[in-house]
Amino acid sequence: MDEFIELLARRDALVDGLDGRSFCQWIGGLSRATAFAQYGLDAPTYRFLAEGREIAEDLVDRCLDLLNRWATSAATQLDVSAFPSVMQKDLLRALSELGEKRIALRSKPRTRKVELVPRLIFHPATGISVRLPSLEVITESRVDWIIAAEGATARRTVEAPWPGDPVRTEYFPVARPAKQIALTASPGDQTWILNILDPDDPLLVFDGSNGEWIPTRNTLPRSDIWIAVANPDNLRIEDLLEVEGAAPQQVIDGPMGWTGWLFAKISLSSVSKIRRRGAASWRYVSSVNRPTIEPTRESEWARALDGTPVSSELPRISLPASVDRDGKNASIDWTVTMIHADSGELIREVKTRSEPFDKVVDLDLPSRPLAGTFDFTVTGPLGRGASKRIALVRGLEIDVEVPFRHMSKLGDGLVPALITIENSLDSSASHRVNLASNESSRVVQIQNESDFRIVVATPAMAVAKVTRGGYVVTSHSPVAIDLEDLAVTQLQVTFGFPGQSQLVAMKGEQLLQTVTAVAIGPLGTATFNLSQLTETLAGSAGASLFVSANGDRIPVGWVRPRQLADAIELDAESPMQMNLVGLTTDLTLEAAFYPRYAPWSGPSVAKSNTGAVAVPLKLRGEGEARVVLRIDDPWVRFEWPREYPSRSVNIFDLDLGELADDRGGPDQGFRSWLTRRSDCPTDPSGLPLAISLYAGRDITKFRTSAELLRNDLARAIADNREFLPAAYPLSAVGAVPVDLFVAADVVTLPPAGYPHGADLWESSAFLAVLANSNSLSSVSDDVRRVLGESADRILMEGTDPFASRGRFGPNEEVIARWPEDRIETVWKSVNPVPGRTLDAGSRIIAAKQMFDQRWRISFDMREASHLLQVVETALQRTFGDEANAPMRARAGSSGWCSLPTLTISFALIARAAARNVSGASELHERTKPFLLGLARMSSKLVEQDLILAELWMTRWSAE
Repeated sequence: MDEFIELLARRDALVDGLDGRSFCQWIGGLSRATAFAQYGLDAPTYRFLAEGREIAEDLVDRCLDLLNRWATSAATQLDVSAFPSVMQKDLLRALSELGEKRIALRSKPRTRKVELVPRLIFHPATGISVRLPSLEVITESRVDWIIAAEGATARRTVEAPWPGDPVRTEYFPVARPAKQIALTASPGDQTWILNILDPDDPLLVFDGSNGEWIPTRNTLPRSDIWIAVANPDNLRIEDLLEVEGAAPQQVIDGPMGWTGWLFAKISLSSVSKIRRRGAASWRYVSSVNRPTIEPTRESEWARALDGTPVSSELPRISLPASVDRDGKNASIDWTVTMIHADSGELIREVKTRSEPFDKVVDLDLPSRPLAGTFDFTVTGPLGRGASKRIALVRGLEIDVEVPFRHMSKLGDGLVPALITIENSLDSSASHRVNLASNESSRVVQIQNESDFRIVVATPAMAVAKVTRGGYVVTSHSPVAIDLEDLAVTQLQVTFGFPGQSQLVAMKGEQLLQTVTAVAIGPLGTATFNLSQLTETLAGSAGASLFVSANGDRIPVGWVRPRQLADAIELDAESPMQMNLVGLTTDLTLEAAFYPRYAPWSGPSVAKSNTGAVAVPLKLRGEGEARVVLRIDDPWVRFEWPREYPSRSVNIFDLDLGELADDRGGPDQGFRSWLTRRSDCPTDPSGLPLAISLYAGRDITKFRTSAELLRNDLARAIADNREFLPAAYPLSAVGAVPVDLFVAADVVTLPPAGYPHGADLWESSAFLAVLANSNSLSSVSDDVRRVLGESADRILMEGTDPFASRGRFGPNEEVIARWPEDRIETVWKSVNPVPGRTLDAGSRIIAAKQMFDQRWRISFDMREASHLLQVVETALQRTFGDEANAPMRARAGSSGWCSLPTLTISFALIARAAARNVSGASELHERTKPFLLGLARMSSKLVEQDLILAELWMTRWSAE
């Protein structure tokens, strides 16, 4: 018990939002040997946590609540009364020993309103999707996701909400069957692997109450479930499944992209086991009678921001009958709580006992307005409880003018719709929402005792393009299809009613061909194979695709050639007119002109339907441009990317004559420099542009090597390095270019108050520390907020509690010889969501980045190791023995294991050089190339160590 409680306390301090499920899943990912060797868990405890399912998760949740109370006050017998009597004494002893070891260095409120792991979700209206954890709320910065499945990769960027704004859960659609989905979040480079489909048993099961996927190893609930089962032969559900018991079934339309699968809702209340016919193993239904929490009066028109339905009444909470073997009442104590999920406020607590019959619990709440997300929990014997998060707006009534919205015959979106929102308990919560053609939904704020936002929408007609190897994106406007992809493309259209089965291809008013649906779902989702159009449209310049719905001919797609022209050339008689050679379409085209030597200015766009395009006058004197052609899609809004494009289909180079760099402004001289006709500009006004060029991808697309261009920029920036803190936020770079700070000698700027804005702490922690280095000893709120509490400890006490984080020792040497997948598994177990810059988790993430890049060492390790000894001697001579403490804490064996020691050592000598410590400047010139190479291997670790170096120098200089 002692080892388990200590491990749980440490894990809770490391991972925000820890709950029983994620802790047990983490334990299950460890081997028994690792659990014992690293965490001291004996075999029975490990097996219970890894395989105990609901009982183990329930126990861990209760222990987490106990730890939360213990963090602020001593634990009493009353605190452990919710545990079995045989555990209570051991728990009190374990908490006492935890206090003696001072494991809990700080108390923190636990919150569960933000999940930290992705979940696979099904809803009949939206299909199968991955619910992304709201990491942006914790990191307080943008999170970039990479989602990979079956060879296709997609990206999703989630911006952090403004303070006070609600958390809006993001979903990523699973567009087609996949054995496995990999999700990676940056910053942090944390990866999750969702193993979804077993090819030998293609059956997916989702909980009917919350839509969450139920893994194969878990028992099924004795309630409703959703299933998805492979059905390539279009069999009846009775022929697909084997069920022991009576199972009422309701077949529904499958989501787009899941052609050949059957989706259905099944009740398991009278079922003992179920499986796909012919499968080797059964899925068993739990034999435990558990309490039920059933939402009531869920609105079909409203959902919370996290996608859950909104109820207008309190849920129905029922306790199972409890009788002994003689049929008499075997009384069981139950506690029912209702807690506001965001504020943690306890709304209601009811203590009751079970009866020989099913018992409905009355929460006995007055008829006052309530709006928000609430956690309803029923606690009883271990593994017998229940919990459910419900979005609730008491008294909510919604009326819709159009129960199903069709797409417009103009191709500009959906037909408008009016939604009326009333509240019988709160007249201030009334709204009239007019959904425009480009809106499929609207976020509405409910006004009452607390602000709460809901999403209102009506079911709508939709169209999706399904291509081999690509993700499906559902649209409420016509979709574009490349002529060359017709043979491998399907078009799925949701009509909202069964029976529609015809798609027509037209050229103007001429009907070219009719296509019959190859599959029609029971609720009106038709699938069309566009390969049938291949011969008809082979020689055409494109066509429009229509269906009939609601008595109108509605455009759902259009076919276009992929290559729009063979070449481009300037008109001999009119040098500001561009002609398209070998034009393959008669549709209106857009041409975006990207100036080669001014990629920062973005594209200039012109349109044409004649084969001749007017070159924008602002491009006169730009020398060269890269031109991108696309068909002007009248149905889809499009924003041209700012990044300079690479060569591809429909992308051409255009010679605009002599370059004239005489425009004035902050970019004066940069065009000439990029053509190598002049030196890189050094005016301070050009610093933001210089920084963005150094950090951006455009610099790799010039004829001169990016390395030479970055060297020029670094020298130019070095001339104005004291202005960098003020200029950096204006550059709007996406990632901190720490190697620039080294190359441009920013790392040796002396302590001073450099001009900067308040947003510098959010832009670059190192620059913020540098700009405030003359006042760090006062320990500002910004230092605590951005760097973490270890910065306090260094400045005030001269100790770093996480000094050894990032060290590469014998364990890392062994791990490096393992297969890559095993390495990832081990690192993930200690790879939390990144927090403050100098927190333990953030340092581990930085070390992982260096570990992954260990093979990219670009310098002589023997020379670097020799300089390491010289640095240690120099620092010891000036600051005494304590100066080498940060390096000793990181010390590893020779070779790549010494990389973390090198980073902190060379960072310390850089900041010593900034203070004119004797011999430090000369020594920094020798270590600078190595620090630059380290920064390019792990920007995170070098930035952290530069900050640590400044903190230590501030501390030592003050003594």
